Amino acid sequence: MIMNLAWLWKLGTLPGWLNLHGLRRCLGDSHDEALSSVFSMGIRDARRELENFLVGRTPKVRTALKMLSYGATWGELLRKTAMSKETLSRLLDALMNELFIVAKDEVGVYRISDPLYRYAAERL
Repeated sequence: MIMNLAWLWKLGTLPGWLNLHGLRRCLGDSHDEALSSVFSMGIRDARRELENFLVGRTPKVRTALKMLSYGATWGELLRKTAMSKETLSRLLDALMNELFIVAKDEVGVYRISDPLYRYAAERL
C-alpha cells in the first residue's frame, strides 16, 4: 500500500504539529479538518514567535527572514539586507542554533526548514 504523505509536507516533522494533528484525529476530526486546524494554529504560533524574535531588531532582519523563507545564499543575504558580516553571522547562528528553524543545504543555501515557519515568514 502506498500512503499519501502530502500532509507531512504541509505540517513538517516537528513533533508538536504531528502530535496535535493526532490529537485532533483522536477527538473526532476528519483528516482534512485536523490538518486545516493544525495548519492554521501552527502558522499563527510561528508568526507570533517570529514577531517576538523581531522585537527590537532592525527591519533588515525582517527582510532576511522573508528571504530565508524562499532560500538564500550568504552573499544574497549580505547584499539585499546590507547587514554587516558580523551581524548576519550572529543572526544565522541564532536562527540555526537557538531557534532551530534555519538549515544550510549542501550547496550553501540557507532556508527555513519547517514549512509552517516558512509560510509565516513569507507573510511577515
